[in-house]
Amino acid sequence: MKTTMRSRLRPLIAFLALLGLAAARDARASLAVTAERSQLLELAAQLDPLKLEKPRNVLAGGYLGPFGIQLHPSCIAYAKEQGIGAEQLENGFDEVAYAAFKAMAVDCLGKYGELKPYLLEWIAQFRRTVITCTRASGHDFGASAMNIGMKAGLLAVLQPNERAGIDTSGLVGSLPRNFKTVIVYSSTRLKSTLTEGDAFDVRTLLHEVLHSTNANNRTDHDEVERFAPGANGSCGGDIGVDRVNQIATMCSETPVGRSSLTASRYLFERMGRCGSRDCRRLFTGEAEALDVVDAVANHYAPTHGLSNDAADSLCAKLYDEGACATALARDGEKITAGAIPELNAAGDELRARLYQLFPQYPVGFSADVLARFPSVADEFRAAEPSPCFQAVFQPVPGGGYAVRGAEPPESANPSPETRYATALTQASARLTTLPQCSAPAERAKVAKALGTAHSEVMPVFLSSAYGPLLKQRYQHRCESSYKIDAPGPLDSKLRQLVGPELFDRYLGLLERFHWRSPKFDCQAARLAPLKGMTAINALVSGGGPKKPVCKK
Repeated sequence: MKTTMRSRLRPLIAFLALLGLAAARDARASLAVTAERSQLLELAAQLDPLKLEKPRNVLAGGYLGPFGIQLHPSCIAYAKEQGIGAEQLENGFDEVAYAAFKAMAVDCLGKYGELKPYLLEWIAQFRRTVITCTRASGHDFGASAMNIGMKAGLLAVLQPNERAGIDTSGLVGSLPRNFKTVIVYSSTRLKSTLTEGDAFDVRTLLHEVLHSTNANNRTDHDEVERFAPGANGSCGGDIGVDRVNQIATMCSETPVGRSSLTASRYLFERMGRCGSRDCRRLFTGEAEALDVVDAVANHYAPTHGLSNDAADSLCAKLYDEGACATALARDGEKITAGAIPELNAAGDELRARLYQLFPQYPVGFSADVLARFPSVADEFRAAEPSPCFQAVFQPVPGGGYAVRGAEPPESANPSPETRYATALTQASARLTTLPQCSAPAERAKVAKALGTAHSEVMPVFLSSAYGPLLKQRYQHRCESSYKIDAPGPLDSKLRQLVGPELFDRYLGLLERFHWRSPKFDCQAARLAPLKGMTAINALVSGGGPKKPVCKK
């Protein structure tokens, strides 16, 4: 594989990143370190409990990614066999690495502070992880990715070229306990990570590195994660009772296993069936050795639960999130359309602004529209001395023009575009029938003004922001999206038309309170009336489901 400038600079880059000087990375690369990425590199150096201790040897012929995580030369070779070149490999891997770190150290740590012990461990392990690869597909390998865990596992799982150069000197057993984490990617996961880099590729990286932390709570991890939620009964063992899977799901904001449930909604529903103690056990429990194999597994896989207080706080938070998600799934459109006071207030302002811009009566062209479209105003002013113009229009207070003799739209509350189209249509009709407009030169002046009014203003009603968003809010309906799906120049015109401050504030509220938005603010929307442990205790008296009385 051709060695790029970025590859040659990687050892120096890694050293500078550890010192918080991430901006020194090669600025010529297609994915050069942005300000945000530089901040993430500096944050990693600050949060890493080990700081500069226990560094990993840099693998010759490998790829040293951001934060210190490395791709083994075998990955580079197998990627090349799949047609993935140097730049695509570097860019694709960097994207996933930065997304994974941000998900854990920024988003998840900020949202679930109770998980801090695990997240700080994850950061330390992540910065010292080596990802090696197998040529086998995920199906043939038996997993899309695997945390090796034991030094002996390198010999059992990997071919000589796949473990070459990995530093395990002086180790007898656990790789994670010595901060020498090794993860194996199947050819399937490698290709997906480098070419797609979706949320599931990010979750895989979160998940596998978590196995090197005390987040482990099951020696039967491989078995329970094969069961979808509820597959073993409402309170039985499934992927949701595995702490590594749950934390990876929470932090990547992906569904639990092969379901459509988020982690918070799964746990909310499970707590409703199985009690709050079930959730506490998930976050406080530790792996128990049931046989010799488990005892060996415990030796190389760290396992330690959170405190009861931290677990209770986290479970209460997840309960509230799940209650909110359940309410949104059931009545999301109704909630967004009319149950959020802030959005309702913005809707009232939008209606008032649109009434002002496009009044139902008198039918015509308001001074506010003319003020926002100077080219239209100029054409109207130029045509105003014409007898034809004066026969079609009459001035209205404030500087606008009403169409003489025009009839307003028949509907009780016509949309803004209908009001404007009515003004254009009735003015054009008078233009072709009034004797004052029979002379071509006189008619041409007014026709030009109307043509400009049509071409400049009417297209804003075709903008991505109007029909799916503003028009729905104007008509007391729920918007079809929480953002402008295809922003363009017309949206900028619409923003200028209704006013930048109102437009931006409305979009901000929509992102915060639209039922489909990933940033929906449950607390501000008041969708979780029972907060904290009050909700948990009210859920099941005594913290758990009542057991049936046994009869002898």
